Amino acid sequence: MGYSDMIHLDGRLELLTDYDMDSLIENHEMTWGVKGINQISRHIVYVGGLDKNLKPKDTRTEAQKETMADYVRFMVKRYPWIKVAGHNKFANKDCPCFDWKSWLQEIGIPDKNIG
Repeated sequence: MGYSDMIHLDGRLELLTDYDMDSLIENHEMTWGVKGINQISRHIVYVGGLDKNLKPKDTRTEAQKETMADYVRFMVKRYPWIKVAGHNKFANKDCPCFDWKSWLQEIGIPDKNIG
């Protein structure tokens, strides 16, 4: 599986892969989202990201944005050394279909945590 957590349209966060929240990602906690960093990362996905013509578009609902912001803020507070980045930083992909660097700044993530 490529994702560890999913944010639904209504903002509900679904845990897709169990983990114990310590600093070590064990084999049974690992997801396969980005080659080379799976052993040190969580991979979140939101439902959407495409327009009606299947072209990349920021389709996040307000509920999704709120949950995503809470999730990222929690992770940065819990693990102050982490870097937060979009999939497109690591692969030639359009996801997450929004300017994640600007969004992270907007929600108050320190520059040291922006990948």
